[in-house]
Amino acid sequence: MKKLTKEKYGEWALITGASSGIGREMARIIAQKGISTILVARDKEALEALSLEIEKTSKVETKVIVTDLGKEEEVYDVISACKELEVGLLVNCAGYALSGEFTDNALEDELDMLSVNVKAPLMLTHHLAKAMKERQRGGIVFLSSIMALAGAAKWANYNATKAHNLLLAEGIGEELKKDNINVIAVISGSVDSGFQERSHTQSALGSMRPETVAKYSLWMLQCKRTYIPGMMNKLIALSLRTAPRFVGTKIFSNVVNKLTSQGA
Repeated sequence: MKKLTKEKYGEWALITGASSGIGREMARIIAQKGISTILVARDKEALEALSLEIEKTSKVETKVIVTDLGKEEEVYDVISACKELEVGLLVNCAGYALSGEFTDNALEDELDMLSVNVKAPLMLTHHLAKAMKERQRGGIVFLSSIMALAGAAKWANYNATKAHNLLLAEGIGEELKKDNINVIAVISGSVDSGFQERSHTQSALGSMRPETVAKYSLWMLQCKRTYIPGMMNKLIALSLRTAPRFVGTKIFSNVVNKLTSQGA
C-alpha cells in the first residue's frame, strides 16, 4: 500500500459504512497499516465482530459507533465521540439507493437517503478537514459511483447524491491540496456487498469484489483526485464523455430497470 501510514495520516481513521462491503474492507486494510479505526454503521453485531477481528489481527485500537447517519443529531454524536482523537483519515462509505420512481416514493424516504448519502459525509468532512488543515496532513475518501455520470429513472435522487459526492471531492480536493490533504472520489460500479439488499436490487454483470475496490482505491489516494476501479467501468465512463447526455440517461435507466426488476 503506497504510503498509507500513521506518519502521513495520523493515529486514527474514521470509516462510515464499516459493517459491510467496501467500508469493511477499507477498515481492515487501514488497520493493517497500523492506524486505529473508528467503525461507524447501524449494524452493532457486525461492527463488534469487525472490531474484535481488527484488534486481534492488526493489534490496533478500535472504536465502535452504532448510529443512523440519516439523523443529524446522531452525526453530531459521531463528531463529539471523535473530539479527543486525532482523526487524519476519513472514509465516507455509508450510502444506499432508494429504488422506484421519484414521485411514487415517500418524500421522507428520499430525504433520508439524501441525509445519509450527502449530508452526513458533508458534515463529517467539514468538521474533520478543519483539524487536518491545522495539522497540515490528512486524507478523505468519498465513495461515489459510476451512476454519478448520468441520471437514471428509478434512481433519480440516488444518482444525484453520488454526483454531489464526486463534485464535492473534486472541489475540496483542489482547496485542500495546499494543506497536504489528499482527497479522492471513488467512482465504483456494481460491487457485491450489502448495497443490493438495502436497495432491493441484484448485482450487475461484472460486479467487483469489495476488497479489490478498497485496496486499489486506498492505493490511489495520493495519486488521483478521482479513481474508477475496473476496466468495464472505465470504458463506460469513457463512452459517456462523447455521447449526448440523454443517451447516458437512457442507458443507465435501462440498467436500473433490470436491476430493480430482478431484485423485486
